[in-house]
Amino acid sequence: MSWTAWRPRAPFEWIVALRFLREGRLQTLFIVVGVAIGVGVIVFMSALLAGLQGNFIQRVLSAQAHIQLLPPRAVTRPLLAADADQRVVTTVQPPQQRVRTVDQWRAVRE
Repeated sequence: MSWTAWRPRAPFEWIVALRFLREGRLQTLFIVVGVAIGVGVIVFMSALLAGLQGNFIQRVLSAQAHIQLLPPRAVTRPLLAADADQRVVTTVQPPQQRVRTVDQWRAVRE
């Protein structure tokens, strides 16, 4: 009894695939082993990355303060001329890095 006689409604693709797998048994074994190794590597890498991400987030959040008191940011402002038409002479830029302490931090804390 042939395969098509036993299951006449099987799709053509399934029939061809099963014939291919039966005829090349060593090749089928290599394909199955290759797919299993590939899936194993992907599962391992996903678990490794998830663990590293969780560990990184835990280390960062435990080392950083959750609330920071910062001084007001310096903003860009135009430097106006002294005459009546108020034309812009130049623009004063804040420095790139400014290390300042919070003025009267005890009052701000309370």
